[in-house]
Amino acid sequence: AVHSIGNLLVVPVKFNGEILGDKPFAQKKTLLIKHGYALEPEISAAVNWTDAEIGQRTTRLAEYAYDMVWAIK
Repeated sequence: AVHSIGNLLVVPVKFNGEILGDKPFAQKKTLLIKHGYALEPEISAAVNWTDAEIGQRTTRLAEYAYDMVWAIK
């Protein structure tokens, strides 16, 4: 789940590597907010960020992409 789309946020590579690194999820959330990154409600509300949460977000993002981004109308 680490390398799935549900576990990705759009942040600069340097910020991800030098600031976030392998810190615990709660600490990453605090740092993202402190540095002005808006978090999606599901990430903001999450207490833990496990394979289950990542899987749910992956499914939601895939459904959104299918229905809205790549939809043929």
